[in-house]
Amino acid sequence: MKKLLASGLALVLLALAGLAQAQEKAGEQFHNPRFGFTLTIPSGHSSILLPDNGDGVTALYREGMELRAYGSLSPLVFSRNCKAVYEEAKEGFDEITYSRLNEAKGWFVLSGYREGKIRYLKQFVGKEATNAVDMVYPKEQARNFDGFVNAVVKSFVPGSLDIAP
Repeated sequence: MKKLLASGLALVLLALAGLAQAQEKAGEQFHNPRFGFTLTIPSGHSSILLPDNGDGVTALYREGMELRAYGSLSPLVFSRNCKAVYEEAKEGFDEITYSRLNEAKGWFVLSGYREGKIRYLKQFVGKEATNAVDMVYPKEQARNFDGFVNAVVKSFVPGSLDIAP
């Protein structure tokens, strides 16, 4: 009976260790209180930076990945709608390899190259604010970061963009 209990306890401990490792690999949930967006920051980062103004987060990785998620105030103050913000964002690329603009839902995606690195930007645009996730990484690491980029983008949920923070 004691052997059975010990075996059962060992299995439970192994399962809990596996769960902890899975959570570690999955990353940590980040919520920005100022702009209301959330995303999962994958594990493995060498540092996390939070700006003084509370507009976002930057995660840096040893392999050269820089993940930034941030909010910004009212594009309409500057008379910019989603398409105008999209057009302006294109200037941050040397070459665009993929783009998609969804004006009806208020978001766009741009992907391509900037200063010899890969850049991926997804931005949500509302009446009072914008929320974005922006990743830059070495071309040589493209295969290693494809899944990373997809996971971050899928986890990113914008805050309320029609109410000023």
